[in-house]
Amino acid sequence: MKSHESLFTAAIESAHIFDNAVREVSQTSGLLSALTHFQTVEDVVRRLAFRPERTAQVLHLLKVLVATGAAEEREVNGRKVYRAVKQPAASMPERYQPKYDHLSSWYGEGHAELIRNGNKGMLGDDLSFLRSPSAAIQFNREYELAWRTNLQNPLYEFGRMVAVRELASRGHRFLDLACGPGFGAQRLAEFSEQPATIVCVDKSTDFLAIARTNMYPQASVTFIERDLNTGLPPVAPESFDGVLFNGAFHFMQDQPARLREIWRALRPGGAFVLGHCFSYSGFADEAMHDFYFSLLEDKAYVLPWATLKDLVTEVGFVIFKELHRGSHSYLIAERPIGAVESSPRTEFTDLAGQVKILGGKACDGS
Repeated sequence: MKSHESLFTAAIESAHIFDNAVREVSQTSGLLSALTHFQTVEDVVRRLAFRPERTAQVLHLLKVLVATGAAEEREVNGRKVYRAVKQPAASMPERYQPKYDHLSSWYGEGHAELIRNGNKGMLGDDLSFLRSPSAAIQFNREYELAWRTNLQNPLYEFGRMVAVRELASRGHRFLDLACGPGFGAQRLAEFSEQPATIVCVDKSTDFLAIARTNMYPQASVTFIERDLNTGLPPVAPESFDGVLFNGAFHFMQDQPARLREIWRALRPGGAFVLGHCFSYSGFADEAMHDFYFSLLEDKAYVLPWATLKDLVTEVGFVIFKELHRGSHSYLIAERPIGAVESSPRTEFTDLAGQVKILGGKACDGS
């Protein structure tokens, strides 16, 4: 049966499948065999002939291995060092067996293999990804199939529907930030009780081209190409009943500024959903997400979930619902009727001690 509890356990199990796909590749590539003694990440980069500019990504990979029990981490003279954990010879070739009782209400067996094979294929059996000067996951047509698989999987869709139903209950004028291929806007059009007006914003030319081919029943949809790190597009104050920011708020460098802009765009009584946002919440999938986000071309600015909630409430929003699917979480808030925007107390510079920056396309160091 699908429930919030089974949603969480399925998300964590999906992360374990990813973790162990990384472990398999680390075995076939010779990385685990090379970790016969404690080494720094720089030692590993040199020994395996990875690109020096991939050092941060290798570090995240090592932490995934620690999370799976394949490696251990220690601190020696103030530096982190890593070595493989000795395994019984008979157990080394064994593959991780997914816990299908955790996945069955959401996925079938085929999806577990899709996660495993997709990530092994991306990294390469010899970890060729880490030897490339420019390889990075991008928001474009080259990765369209992978993004469709990810953005339309049942766990993602469940959170999307929680968000859309709340937004649709507030009216019919919607702002869809980082709309991607338009899946959220489609749902807003379908669930709006009257013909919706939707403004979709994304920086990816390819994603917007895909979004324009979708069907939006009875809705009037406007598409705007814009990097939201430069700010929201010019919109009239209080002109939206609902704002959806699904799957991309962690890519915003100045998060307090974006929240203030959203507040101004939203009418009093309107709802704001910060959806599928990667944050640090102490869940078992954090190492996997750190590694995954380090592989993206775009940088992610990751904060603890408690800090993000503080940022939202400081602007003046009232949070009334949360949903966690592992370290990807949903927060639903409203702009109270009669409330005024709080004076901005938190700037991005104030968060420097908490934010963790992941990813960014590797530069050619040659």
